[in-house]
Amino acid sequence: MDRIREQEWTDGIGSALQKAGAVLKKAEKEVHDPDEDYFSNPNVLVMDLNTGSSFVIRPSRTEQNGKTRGYGYRKCPAVKQRITAKLPTKKIIARLTRMAIRAFVPKDAPPEQISVVVKKAIEDIAADIADDSKWDVSDDKHGAAVTKAVSELLGHTWTTRAGDSLTCLEAIPAPFVEMDTDAVKMMAEKVVVE
Repeated sequence: MDRIREQEWTDGIGSALQKAGAVLKKAEKEVHDPDEDYFSNPNVLVMDLNTGSSFVIRPSRTEQNGKTRGYGYRKCPAVKQRITAKLPTKKIIARLTRMAIRAFVPKDAPPEQISVVVKKAIEDIAADIADDSKWDVSDDKHGAAVTKAVSELLGHTWTTRAGDSLTCLEAIPAPFVEMDTDAVKMMAEKVVVE
């Protein structure tokens, strides 16, 4: 695909193709069921009407097997996955800070009895949590155990994510394409989009 960079392109072509691609992808999603596994062989001509540069997107001729099974495009079915239940980061930090404070203050102590030392400890803990430079690799020596314990406490939930979009395509420069670009631009100007 890198060979198409050698041609002269009008600035913004990549962004324009990306936007158009998003619209086409949305239209494809509306037509197909999320659980469907389908294949196709896209063949597309792209031409810059200002410079005449062009390329053809076609299924790759080098790989005939693999995940796309010899096709240029494959949309895999939606996948169910088991993930740790979600808990907002702010809530986790607040809970950890409260647990650390219990080392200084009894559970049944009224809030107004928190000493200056405890208030300073709360501020220091919050600052340390937010500052990556305060953490050392050795601080994380129990990281795997903590992650496992938190995962078990939070439980798991099942979620569905979109299936993967797999491609086995190549972009071939197409200097052989000849077109009256002025006529195409003039025809495009006449088109009324509502």
